[in-house]
Amino acid sequence: MPENLDYKLMSKKQIRKILKSMFKRTLIVILCFNCKLSQADIYKESPKKQDFSWSATVEGSININGHNALGQKVNVLQYLQPDQSALNALRGFDASTQIGALAAQLSNANDDGVRGHLVPTGKLNLNRVNLIFKYNLPNHFYLNLFVPAISMKLSNVAWVDQTKSVSLADNLTKAKLTDNFVNNIEALSGGLKVGTGWDRIGFGDAEITLRWLRTFHQTKPILKSVQLGLYGGLGLPTGKRSNEDQLFSIPFGRNGATAVLLGGNIQLRWWEHLRGGINLNLIQPFETTYERRIKTDPNQTDLIFLAKAPTQVKLGLTQQFTLYLEGYHLFKNCSVQVGYNYAKHNQDSLKIISDKYSSEIANTAISLQELTQHSAIFTASFTGKLLVDLYYKHPFNGKATIQSQIFGCSIGYNL
Repeated sequence: MPENLDYKLMSKKQIRKILKSMFKRTLIVILCFNCKLSQADIYKESPKKQDFSWSATVEGSININGHNALGQKVNVLQYLQPDQSALNALRGFDASTQIGALAAQLSNANDDGVRGHLVPTGKLNLNRVNLIFKYNLPNHFYLNLFVPAISMKLSNVAWVDQTKSVSLADNLTKAKLTDNFVNNIEALSGGLKVGTGWDRIGFGDAEITLRWLRTFHQTKPILKSVQLGLYGGLGLPTGKRSNEDQLFSIPFGRNGATAVLLGGNIQLRWWEHLRGGINLNLIQPFETTYERRIKTDPNQTDLIFLAKAPTQVKLGLTQQFTLYLEGYHLFKNCSVQVGYNYAKHNQDSLKIISDKYSSEIANTAISLQELTQHSAIFTASFTGKLLVDLYYKHPFNGKATIQSQIFGCSIGYNL
């Protein structure tokens, strides 16, 4: 609708017609794409005459690897630690428990860095569809709704026992623990399945934001325009949560936490066909409480925590910025862009709601520490009534994280 339209004068029939039209289009898009958002789209101004627009992005990942704390590329199941200690997994439990009794039987089999250690490997696949709906409001404001759908699979899980057969302690460790490692871990942990992968599909966390975005045209010979943008909103806990009884289970969002979203952008256009800018995004989740697996001894490794306890989780701040340079409308409505993306997630913290376990020990888990990611992004786009983006994201550095090459295609339409 035009910005100068007096909404109070609209008839009920007109309102019903508009809502009905929007609902039909939205439903068709959801049925076709199962949905999630392209970050590039949220910084694009919609044509003044268009009230409503949508875009859908299909993304596929290849060569998913982990980057450990030193920034080295490793298998996805080794990015936290190169191997897992089955002996240390038994520590921190009362002697009257099943785990404590087994720990007592193996008390003479100390962890020498090899005994009781197993090296895990696995293959992770990720695909997702992103959808954004944008509705134009007066005074350069836009209401955005972002909905993701994700498919993720962990397969080819294998464990290689590093324990030697030299001493009595070696043989005892094998007989009591590592020879039947998968079944022993499941029995001791109350259901943690470390021998098999998983295949999950579902929605991720939805986001609703209010954005102000305006372009200021310039009359200078080189600088032609300056675009400024600010936004704020909420990340909603609609994503599928992690399964604490699955190996390396990854949530499709912030694992039940609502989040505050803030950000902005500055874009400059020089001459007729050169643009560049920076986009900044901040995500601060609220605290949430749920039962999760926790560390009970400082020497334990993160994939085989045997204990579960109700835990108050405080996720760290996520900061992300993108620098880019774009050849804008080089021919007809086609553009090309190259960008650099940096992301950092600050350390998470836990508070155990139980007298049985220590919050201080639980917070030494490597998986709670901060992570960083560095990526290059290459995009080709067409802008018109139909909006099309083809892009490739190439990770080249990172610490304590999982990264992959991503190919994506975004298609949008201004209604």
